[in-house]
Amino acid sequence: MTEGPSGAGANTPAPTRGRARRVRSALSGLVIGLVVLFALTPTGCYLSRAGWEEARILGRRRPIAKLVVDTTLDDTTRAKLRLVLEARDYARY
Repeated sequence: MTEGPSGAGANTPAPTRGRARRVRSALSGLVIGLVVLFALTPTGCYLSRAGWEEARILGRRRPIAKLVVDTTLDDTTRAKLRLVLEARDYARY
């Protein structure tokens, strides 16, 4: 290894570059394999669709405490959500 102007070893040794290239190739192959699995198999299609839908659900979530005070929700739903908050508080202690 040769030292650069800062004296900290600016050049990367050849074995490290080759190792990085192999790791990058392996990761690329893994990603391509997963894409093929998800695109071509029924299980892969099912899992990718389930993951997508779950992400949509989680992306639209709102805190229960905010929903309880939201007057646009009906009283029955707000009462159920209050019960959830009370159960959580009870479970904490």
